[in-house]
Amino acid sequence: MRRRLSDFPLGRRIFIDSNIFVYHFSGISVECREFLKRCASGQIEGITSTVIILETCHRLMLIEAANRFGKRKNMVSYLRSHPDLVQALSKYREDLRKAISGMRIRVVKVGSEAVLKAMEIQEEEGFLTNDSLCISVMEREEINELATNDTDFDRVESLHIRMPKDIP
Repeated sequence: MRRRLSDFPLGRRIFIDSNIFVYHFSGISVECREFLKRCASGQIEGITSTVIILETCHRLMLIEAANRFGKRKNMVSYLRSHPDLVQALSKYREDLRKAISGMRIRVVKVGSEAVLKAMEIQEEEGFLTNDSLCISVMEREEINELATNDTDFDRVESLHIRMPKDIP
């Protein structure tokens, strides 16, 4: 079941997918920014995983690189062959430091049990790797609320999906 991210009730726990962080830090979504402010103030208990943080880090790095060095057909290959440019990037690292320390988002570890469970979910349901891992971690943490803009999660009937409505 899908609902608005901005309508999430106070005092509840919610798992946060990487796109919510990306939309916030790239300035695309006021709704995501306001939601994360509510987490930072303690009104909402935001939870994510180490894998989500790393996925967010990678995506923000690529966005920053495209903004600074121009869009490329294969930005990952370009950066791989120009490590000095990766070293010159800094905004994405600052943003992630803010997310980890300043937003009061609890970051849960992903261990081998979660990975094995994710592989089962992937095999049974056809989810991509990070999505199946997200479901696995949510099940382990007993969370059924998910902040995301990924409609693939609609296939999980037990999840309550909260989506930003201000994404172009």
